[in-house]
Amino acid sequence: MKYRKISPCIWNDAKVRELSDKGKLALLFLLTHPHMTPLGAIRANAPGLACELGWSEKVFRKAFGEVLALGIAKEDAKAPLVWFPNFLRHNMPESPNVVRSWVGAFRDLPESPLKGAMLERTGEAVLTLGEGFRSAFAEAFPGVLGGAAPGVSASRPGSLAGAPPEALPIPFGEAFPEGMPNQEQEQEQRRKGGRGTRAGSAI
Repeated sequence: MKYRKISPCIWNDAKVRELSDKGKLALLFLLTHPHMTPLGAIRANAPGLACELGWSEKVFRKAFGEVLALGIAKEDAKAPLVWFPNFLRHNMPESPNVVRSWVGAFRDLPESPLKGAMLERTGEAVLTLGEGFRSAFAEAFPGVLGGAAPGVSASRPGSLAGAPPEALPIPFGEAFPEGMPNQEQEQEQRRKGGRGTRAGSAI
């Protein structure tokens, strides 16, 4: 059974509070959609999503437009592709094998300029985990952490290559700047190859 971690703290997020009721529903609908991939991206377009909700396309576009305007999600309508850049913040992989499985999900997504940014952001997340996770990512996506993957520039200033986990910025926004309970212990577990169990907002 597919599941995602969405913390009750999502309702404390300033961006979420700005959404209308329909905007909130559109957000939660996509985050929990059966076709959402573990990378936080989904192949979907406005007409199809509107149909699933029983809304007109105009109503859906207005509601989801709020989500896009706040930067919670990014859309390539031509692909079609919707991506939540912060999705992995609290939906980290449970094991290196999960990381290896990402390559299939990534390949199944339609070609889009968003995929380069998605892959780089995913690499940033993996760099905060243990060596086993980083090795699995390098195996699944050769060159991303070293700077050779198409659509991802790792040779520019701020490159991922060679950066130790503790030197990296928080990878997925500032929704919870003070962190969640036991965050330091969980980060230490990840550096040693463990996972930790952390629930939180997926936006």
